[in-house]
Amino acid sequence: LGFGRAAAGASAACKDAATCQVQVDGIIQRLGEMKGDMRGKQATLGALEDLRTGVLTGKRVELPSAQRQHLEKGSALISEVTFDARHRPISTNASRHFKPIITLAETSEVEHHAFLALKKATAKGGSSSLLVTVDALSTLSVWDLNGEALLRNFDLGHGEGRKVAHMSLSPSQDAHFVLSA
Repeated sequence: LGFGRAAAGASAACKDAATCQVQVDGIIQRLGEMKGDMRGKQATLGALEDLRTGVLTGKRVELPSAQRQHLEKGSALISEVTFDARHRPISTNASRHFKPIITLAETSEVEHHAFLALKKATAKGGSSSLLVTVDALSTLSVWDLNGEALLRNFDLGHGEGRKVAHMSLSPSQDAHFVLSA
């Protein structure tokens, strides 16, 4: 950084208090100039750490517009892992915008849930999807959208004391299955 030479030169050239004070003031001024550079580098390291964490966790990272545009010039993939700070939602409480209509699986302690798409509803007024839930006891239930249980507390066979960690539904509307692990 050049302070070693300045300090060595200061002790050699420092003949009185005024000369020493001038040299110390010069060193303090250079340190002040470096402080801004160090803050900028610290912000860059923080942004890089946020990007790394976002990539590892699969979450998109908020970046200021200028940083995002600069990084997009080097890699088009940056738009896949970041979003522009100008476009973030104003409210993070989306639930306040929902109006409750019906409660499904009210008596279950639901751990996993998904909607199973069916073929188009029939003229009889049937539902076009079903709610599939796995509860804390690792049992499967299937609900229609009117709240009626079509299948209730079906044991998935994972064994006592073992919890279901994942649930996936078939993408097909012709052959339906539920996969649990």
